[in-house]
Order: sequence, then structure tokens, then C-alpha cells
Amino acid sequence: MSGSPSHVELNGNMSYASALATIAKFWPHLPVYFYRPTIEHYKEGLPSGEDLELAADESLNSLAVSPVIIRGDMIGQRFHAAIMSGFSLETELRGIGIHAIWMTTLDEADGGVRRGHRD
Repeated sequence: MSGSPSHVELNGNMSYASALATIAKFWPHLPVYFYRPTIEHYKEGLPSGEDLELAADESLNSLAVSPVIIRGDMIGQRFHAAIMSGFSLETELRGIGIHAIWMTTLDEADGGVRRGHRD
């Protein structure tokens, strides 16, 4: 996608709604959401990620020291890792799941490309 910025910065004091708006500005067809997982989520899969999604006015993580840089050429795996390491949040794509684009860049995913995970 030629219109992608070289990067987008998300910081810990941003509200969840602001972060989603920032992402949507450059990747409008990337239906991503963030959530804080629980022990039950990891062990049993319940509640689901959507059940644990952040509230619109919730900050990503006010303890985050530096901004998280998101680039259009990042594969889904690196995007997820950046959000997890920067904010201790999980990511998923609505109706798709992050694993469906594990090896696909954000630009490609926004454009409709879906590559499966290859072992």
C-alpha cells in the first residue's frame, strides 16, 4: 500500500479508542482489537479475547516507557509482539485471528491478503 506511513507511534498514555483510531487511519480494513488476558483465558480459553477487550477510555499502559512503533511492513507476528512487549496486551483481528496473518504484513492484511502460518 503506497499510502502507508513509515511508522505509527502508540504510547502508553493513549486511550484505547485513540490507539484504534490511529491504526484505522492508516489501515482502515484491519479490524484489530487489544485485550488484557487472564489466567483463565490462557488456561481454558474463557473468557474470550473479545470479552476482555479494553474499554474505549482505558489507557494502553501508563507504565510503558517508550512508544511502540507500528509499521505497515511488519508481519502480524511482529505487530503482536510489539503490542505485547510494549503494553502487555494481546491482539487479535476480529473474525480472522492473528494466526491467519502470522506471516502477512499489516499493509497486505489491510488489502485483504491472508497468509497462513507455516511450520
